Amino acid sequence: MTLHIAGNLHYDPLGRARLKKWFEDLKNKNIQPSYLLLEYNKTDLLAFLNARKEFRNLCEEEYKKYELSDADLDILEKSFGYELDSHLDYFDNIDILYYDKPNFKNSMIKDLIHTNRMYLENYDKNSENFIEILSKELWKYSNKLWESCNKDFGIGRDQYLFEQIKDKTKKIINNNGLLITGCNHARNYPNKLVNLLEKSKIYKNIEITNLECIL
Repeated sequence: MTLHIAGNLHYDPLGRARLKKWFEDLKNKNIQPSYLLLEYNKTDLLAFLNARKEFRNLCEEEYKKYELSDADLDILEKSFGYELDSHLDYFDNIDILYYDKPNFKNSMIKDLIHTNRMYLENYDKNSENFIEILSKELWKYSNKLWESCNKDFGIGRDQYLFEQIKDKTKKIINNNGLLITGCNHARNYPNKLVNLLEKSKIYKNIEITNLECIL
């Protein structure tokens, strides 16, 4: 069977829309996965979901000069931990498998807001869409970072994620599955997650989608 992989950007404000388009495309192809692997820990689930309102309020306060609409704030609010519930309109009965260590910290909320501000220095509220520009700049930075970094950096984490996924799916490898993981883990580069999955030959087929290319 096939493991369908989506390479995402964890705090992409358009991440929910991109994932939903991916899910929709899978449904249209009559693909029926039995499980969804998420790069989170189950113990963090409620923490991320409960933090959304605080994230929205801080966005409204910190980004006042951008004159965000309620629709913009809705998108930003739902973008916090968006991978956790984007599937519900498409695969509501799917088994959710969490394959990462606990990593939620309250400081993540303010850190994300301050980080986003760096990519909005040249934003023109009179002619540009805030959400689209922020998403575009975050992806641009991520790709630039990948091109300039030591590609072997972080492979220990890729190995850890690989072992977790292998363990979580060892009894269901004959079923179709979905895997959402950070875009750099989804690059087919030696010893990165996707490469480890392909070399293991655990899964009969692996299909990769870069969510930057959706929308």
